[in-house]
Amino acid sequence: MMVGNLQAKPCNECQAPIIWPRSARSGTATPLDAQPSPRGNVALYERGSGTQIAAVLTPRAAAGYRAAGQPTYLHHAVSCPFAARWNKGAARAEGRS
Repeated sequence: MMVGNLQAKPCNECQAPIIWPRSARSGTATPLDAQPSPRGNVALYERGSGTQIAAVLTPRAAAGYRAAGQPTYLHHAVSCPFAARWNKGAARAEGRS
């Protein structure tokens, strides 16, 4: 499965297809569910270099994207049942850090 120019690969924990665009904020690779989500709060856009960028949207902006027929995505930590194993923020939320 391709999303833009990103090839989906399976999550190491749950095997769901994920993509790894660069975060608009930090520039680091960010795992997103490869399938768009009606609950998504992340939009993808392409920089001039062809790099896919992930930008976190406000709830209002996300609703506007969806109303305009634009896909929104979820950070994979939201949907992965094993996120606490690999996501430091999820582990802290569970009191395991």
